[in-house]
Amino acid sequence: ADKEVFERSIANLYNRMHAKYFEERKLIPPGNLVEIRYEDFLVNTLEEMKKIYDKLRLSGFEENKKRFEEYIKTQSRIKKYKYEIDEKLKEKIYGYLKNTIDLWGYDV
Repeated sequence: ADKEVFERSIANLYNRMHAKYFEERKLIPPGNLVEIRYEDFLVNTLEEMKKIYDKLRLSGFEENKKRFEEYIKTQSRIKKYKYEIDEKLKEKIYGYLKNTIDLWGYDV
């Protein structure tokens, strides 16, 4: 019972935090916010960085592209953890976080 109360409390906090973000992000002037998917960033890091630079109108991407590529190569040795989550737990998580998961367009 305590675990369930804790889970609901954390999910409620997460949902309130994201609801506030979704509500207030429209207050950020165009060109001052870029949202990217972590999965896309992992797969196409350099391309996603270019998009970020372009959307935020930042200078210096081309001048630093080689450095970025070198750094990205050093990170390729880092093993990404893959979660194995059973269907019952996935359903529970989705039940708690449905709105946010759907708004971000993630699969469960």
